[in-house]
Amino acid sequence: MGISIFLFVQIGKYLDYKYGFDETLKIIFAIIGFIVGFFLSYKTIKKN
Repeated sequence: MGISIFLFVQIGKYLDYKYGFDETLKIIFAIIGFIVGFFLSYKTIKKN
């Protein structure tokens, strides 16, 4: 879960820098990373 959040935040930081936004995309991608991480964790737990 932490890895997905970290990766999405890094992507958001890169896109903020590239397109000149002020941490907007970093926050959006952090939320997306949390959702993806939660979904993957849930899927793994539900399997067992």
